[in-house]
Amino acid sequence: MPIPQVDRKRLLKQIDMAEQYQKIRHSGHCSDNADCITHCTTFGLSDPMCAQHRSDCNHAHTSDCPDCANIVLTLDEIGQKIEKITDKDIQREAKFDFENASEHIIEWSRHNLRAARQDAEKKSIISQMDDDEAFCTFDWGQKILPQDHRETQSKYFGKKGMSIVVGSYSGAGPIYEASSGSMQKTTPSNFSGSDLYTGPVCLTNTNDFNANISSVWDCDTPAFSRPEDMFTPYVPIFSNIDNERHHERNESSGLY
Repeated sequence: MPIPQVDRKRLLKQIDMAEQYQKIRHSGHCSDNADCITHCTTFGLSDPMCAQHRSDCNHAHTSDCPDCANIVLTLDEIGQKIEKITDKDIQREAKFDFENASEHIIEWSRHNLRAARQDAEKKSIISQMDDDEAFCTFDWGQKILPQDHRETQSKYFGKKGMSIVVGSYSGAGPIYEASSGSMQKTTPSNFSGSDLYTGPVCLTNTNDFNANISSVWDCDTPAFSRPEDMFTPYVPIFSNIDNERHHERNESSGLY
């Protein structure tokens, strides 16, 4: 049974509205005391089956979000139209695709709730830091640009020596940069008093990363207490990697 053109255009518009909301505005509406149930991180992130992963939500959810309702109603309507397909093979294929897409959409909402809670906790920690403390976030970086014309991903994906650790830090007080093996104190032009400053840090030597990660919280400076030669802030990634690690990257001269 074909969908009428009017309904098709309306559903496409609703899908576009839902995507824009999930992508741009949903996280900003989420908080631990939101009066909308789809925005409440305390309720949404609590596991009713596990006491260790559950928090009591002591406020009433008295409002509704039309954008969140649009997502649910659109999915319900699409599911109903799939049920009306008379060709069983087409219906089975459409239902499989729809269920898979629906799960990803719901997971997107869960991700937004987790991101909102994490950002709130991060801001709370940073606001309570002293001048001799730093908040550090580390993640793995990976080469994304090809080194040769039409290079296949199999040449570099997951290869030894090609991954790096990229860190960002936020701290109060002067910033110490590691450059050419020495610590240099710098003060950004827009930095004063107890203002917070955030900047990127690239680890160019990850051999001792696991052994030294705990010392980040025990730093004597507003930046890091680990050996200076592990960090090269504001310098292109891989610019100071030694010859051995350069060889491990298959003697690449391309961009990372």
